[in-house]
Amino acid sequence: MGVRSLGNALSSFGYKFGTTGLDAVTPYVAPSFNATGGTKIPSAQTGNGYTYHVFIDNLSHSLEVTGGASSNVEYLVVAGGGSGGARHGSGGGAGGFRTNVPGHPLAGSTMNIGPGSYPIVVGPGGAPVGPGGSATSGNRGGNSSFNSIVATGGGGGQQQPQSPPFNSDGGSGGGVHDTYSGAIPTSRGNIPPTSPPQGNPGGLGGGPGGGAGGAASPIPAFSSGAITSALPAEASSAIGSTGLFAAGGGGASWGNPGGPGGGGGGGAGGSGSNSASTGQGASGGSNIGGRGGTGPDGARPTVGTNYTGSGGGGGGGERNSGAGGKGIVIIRYSDPDTSTTSGTHIAATGGDSVLTDGDYKVHLFTTTGPHTFSVSQIATGTAPNNIDYLVVGGGGGGGSHVGGGGGAGGLVSNHLSMPSLNPRVSRQPTPSGGLPATGDYAITVGAGGAGINSPGQSPPQTGSQGTPSTLNGLAGGNITAVGGGGGGAGFSEGQGGNVGSGGGSGHNNHGSLPGPTYSTTISPQTQGYEGGTAHNPHQRGGGGGGAGGFGQYGGPTGYGDGGPGITLTITGSAQIFAGGGGGGAYTGTGTAGNGGPGGGGGGSKQSGGSGGNGGPGYNPGGNGTQGPGAAGANGGNNTGGGGGGSAHPIGTGGTGGPGIVIIRYKFQ
Repeated sequence: MGVRSLGNALSSFGYKFGTTGLDAVTPYVAPSFNATGGTKIPSAQTGNGYTYHVFIDNLSHSLEVTGGASSNVEYLVVAGGGSGGARHGSGGGAGGFRTNVPGHPLAGSTMNIGPGSYPIVVGPGGAPVGPGGSATSGNRGGNSSFNSIVATGGGGGQQQPQSPPFNSDGGSGGGVHDTYSGAIPTSRGNIPPTSPPQGNPGGLGGGPGGGAGGAASPIPAFSSGAITSALPAEASSAIGSTGLFAAGGGGASWGNPGGPGGGGGGGAGGSGSNSASTGQGASGGSNIGGRGGTGPDGARPTVGTNYTGSGGGGGGGERNSGAGGKGIVIIRYSDPDTSTTSGTHIAATGGDSVLTDGDYKVHLFTTTGPHTFSVSQIATGTAPNNIDYLVVGGGGGGGSHVGGGGGAGGLVSNHLSMPSLNPRVSRQPTPSGGLPATGDYAITVGAGGAGINSPGQSPPQTGSQGTPSTLNGLAGGNITAVGGGGGGAGFSEGQGGNVGSGGGSGHNNHGSLPGPTYSTTISPQTQGYEGGTAHNPHQRGGGGGGAGGFGQYGGPTGYGDGGPGITLTITGSAQIFAGGGGGGAYTGTGTAGNGGPGGGGGGSKQSGGSGGNGGPGYNPGGNGTQGPGAAGANGGNNTGGGGGGSAHPIGTGGTGGPGIVIIRYKFQ
């Protein structure tokens, strides 16, 4: 059975059904301990005799115990990770880690609770710092708590050059620089002190940033398949494969080349360390901490994995730092929930194809233009009346004449697997998927923007913007995913503004317009990232922005790769959508820009090296080619991926990938 959406009723797990298509009406049997709150996963779903409550949103919550005898409960409370420091910065510290699972090396005392309300707070990750050449220490993550148990947010990574104030103390401390003119500042973990300790100090860097400390050993009790299926995809794969939380972020490199920062403290704890080799930012701990960036103008740092409380990577060169990962609170108790539901479920038709994933129907709308989703029956009784949706706009076309890659189409979703990477692209609230009545719901699938030039035409042209995809008539309002911006031509910036993601700039231009903001009728929402810059004479266009990250710089330390898209499991399997297109290239060694994961098209190159590869995705983007005036590759079909930039001299940019609309609902 596929991943469940937060838009479904909590009791949607573990339904029992009759042969008529209606729920079997079975008397409710009160469990010995009954509670609500968060995403509830009954023992019938987990199969291990425990009922779980998972809290992931950065809000105040509560566990409401409504009846039955008191019971021992086990908890995992992880605070938000700290962000890395800016400008050759150190890695952010892991959020504090607290648990009472028996046998874990950091287990605290047992907790027995009875009927009542128990407050829960989930801490946000520390916000990134920068931009440009500013030297700023990273921000602390937010505290997480359950009742009297408080986990402290991870410390921010220190910046270079050192200057007070420092935000490095926390659950685990942020990484430290040793370039401070005075006494080397400390980076303390386990602040305030708890027993057992909730974290470790940060590591000391040399020129580059030091890695941050981590705290947690593997904790299988909170990383089983049943639990990770209730988490967004960005966290479920990482946690499910390692059982680890609270890893530190890696430090940034000093220069290019230069030594990397120390690797983040892994899940088993320990501080980062300084090492020297190449201009590569250090990996975060256990592959869930953020990676450090490179300098001066190379790869951007990455964020700490959300819902693990891991630290963000230090900013390399003139880059912003990586944000800290959001925290998480999970409660479990040994008490099966035998509740059942009654009523009818949703029945509907429409789409170019319909899949069945366990108890769910998945309608895919893939042909560009108008469609109708016809609902003949809405849910009644206690059955869920919400649909999960994914709406992706058409990708922007690539630019000509060593052009920038096209920006990915905007992406809007309320599915549980939708990550909340940072404020750029976030999951829609639960009411946005409600069906108010039977009838027809209008849908439009957006087309990809075209590359304008034909070979030899002059002057070179910016790629066209993709067109929007829409889903109208839901209880929460209409859904619009806007088109991606076109990649810049050889002498122009890429498109930005009111679009899904900004296109990369052409190779003779120094800038790229910012990633867009767009207001739906539900709430203001940004749907993508900026395209990458490009600088003459480095002869590479910038990559188009993706729904999940920036397009890459097209200068001497980057190849103009398209920004990454976002992975979702709304179809029942993991698929990537909305990657940016790769920038075109002129001559020299290396490749043109690769398409971003999520169907971005590869850029093309005149001579030397090769064209960029298409990005993997729901459908992969095309591969760029080599030769005078070689056209950029197209974005992947129904991914919203941006088209690739063309080679020198004037050639045609790749066409952006068409968008898609996917609807998922419980049908039995």
